[in-house]
Amino acid sequence: MSIKALIIEGGETVIADVQEVHDKEKQEFLGYRVTNPYIAELVWDARPSAPVDGTDITGTSQGAEVNFKYWAPLSSAREFDFVKDYVRVIYDVHEDTLKLYTSVIAHQQEHFENKVTPDLSKTIVTPMPDSSEPSALTEQAFDS
Repeated sequence: MSIKALIIEGGETVIADVQEVHDKEKQEFLGYRVTNPYIAELVWDARPSAPVDGTDITGTSQGAEVNFKYWAPLSSAREFDFVKDYVRVIYDVHEDTLKLYTSVIAHQQEHFENKVTPDLSKTIVTPMPDSSEPSALTEQAFDS
């Protein structure tokens, strides 16, 4: 897994598992294969001015939180190919952001993945003849 942040053409910051895509015949870089992309938004929380202890200076401080939302939320796939011109900047994410992203992915996989478990008691399985015996296929074909 190579989790990266990408600033894409529209200015959005997307965090995803990113792999480079190359055309081996032409020896050309094509772009990126992006899996589980999320838009990361930094929301700043302004706090009122407060005096700095021991001085006559006042200043404001800001806190922030990171909000994640699906990139391409109407798609049935979670893997996309970004052409090279679509990505403006790519960089490593901060360790804390990486932890947030992996927890979002884990939550998504736990709660929103479709898992199919067949009811094997209602499934009829016909055994295949032993392929090591070529006469088994021939005999069955002529018996019918």
